[in-house]
Amino acid sequence: MSLRRPRVIITRDQWCRLQDKTRSNIIMLLDVVEKGIGTPTSPVHLGSNVYAPFIYFAILTHAVEEYGKLLYIQSLTPNLQNMIEIEYERGRNSNGTFTDHNAKFAIASSALPPTVTVINGGFGNNFGGNYGLATTPTWDARLEILNTDIDLNGEPTNITSQIDLNRLRASVFEFKNIVYLNRNVT
Repeated sequence: MSLRRPRVIITRDQWCRLQDKTRSNIIMLLDVVEKGIGTPTSPVHLGSNVYAPFIYFAILTHAVEEYGKLLYIQSLTPNLQNMIEIEYERGRNSNGTFTDHNAKFAIASSALPPTVTVINGGFGNNFGGNYGLATTPTWDARLEILNTDIDLNGEPTNITSQIDLNRLRASVFEFKNIVYLNRNVT
């Protein structure tokens, strides 16, 4: 059940558990990608499944967004009563960072090296480019990896980009190391 309020106040203990849970989820997502595509030194070949790289790329972008959530959570400071106020949803006096996909992605992108983020390995506008373009896809563009849509002519959309699996493997490998080093629970 999802909370429906602009701000959520949690205890210091809940804050620490939230950091641990978010970090665990990021590692789980990266493990799924790594098991599917391998590592830079031990690649897994996907055979004829042309859609698998896009699914793994989508999982990586979700892990990047969750890392932004982790960094946001870690940036919060307990008050004198040891409580932490989270800007949960956009609303009255709240920017809703906790649930704002683009805000979390931007936080992560500013903290991660270009070799890890989608900024240096993302899709071009409407997925017309390739994995090497220096661009940040919007939330809607990232969702197009997993969802169907229709173009201006009423035709179903196709993913037209290519994904460099070696680069994706290297990104996941480096990102996992960064997340493992981020044990900033206080």
